Amino acid sequence: MIEPLPISTLSGIENNLGGCPNAGSFVFRGLSSKYKCIKPSLYYKQNHSNIKVQEIENRLINSFIRILKDDYDIQGDQVTHNSLDIWFIARHFHLASRFVEFTRDFLVGLQFSFEYAKESNNNAYLWALKSESNSEIKQLDSNGIDTINPFEIEDYFIVNPRLLLAKENQAKLAYDRMFIQHSIFLLQPMKWASTPVTEKINNSSWKLIEIRQEHFFNISKEVEKKYDISMTKNLLMKYHPLDKKCKELNKIENV
Repeated sequence: MIEPLPISTLSGIENNLGGCPNAGSFVFRGLSSKYKCIKPSLYYKQNHSNIKVQEIENRLINSFIRILKDDYDIQGDQVTHNSLDIWFIARHFHLASRFVEFTRDFLVGLQFSFEYAKESNNNAYLWALKSESNSEIKQLDSNGIDTINPFEIEDYFIVNPRLLLAKENQAKLAYDRMFIQHSIFLLQPMKWASTPVTEKINNSSWKLIEIRQEHFFNISKEVEKKYDISMTKNLLMKYHPLDKKCKELNKIENV
């Protein structure tokens, strides 16, 4: 089990992340302390066999693609069920899958952790995963995305999304939200689909920072003063109709 580090100041967070958190060594995920591990969204409600997982994922992604084509007139050879680009878009809009969305910006992770903590009346958890020089995780650049079939990967991969779709389609999908959030995706192989990421990847690769609600206000003010970023604006979570549609697809599959 990964023990949380109780922190009450911005400098305390930065120092525990090496002094310069956004230098590229870590990727981040902000949650409330309600969640004691990080696991794929497909397993938040129940476990399935690997065969069942692939069946569910196939139905989910194919339903998502139909929505893209029918509701948004997004066509093309890249709009297929084994395209990582389409999976990244789907996961970003909350379609359940084995893939976990992180952020390269600790301030984004921090803001999400505060928001989720307030919603659930818990403390904030900022998870930091060492992604650089980590033998347990393979790096995949944008040039290698087309070489990967999401149903056939055998290792953990961490991948930056790319601007593949035409500009008019990016606008339809509010694609900028993914890049405002500095999204980056951890791909989890089918064989480890029922195992939380925080259990499979060695504890030494993780840092877990816990922030009590009583410190949210002061840390937010410190962030605004040092980085000139407002922690009160909800720009990161700007709503898009696909958020609702993906949740409806998840509900059909009971995931």
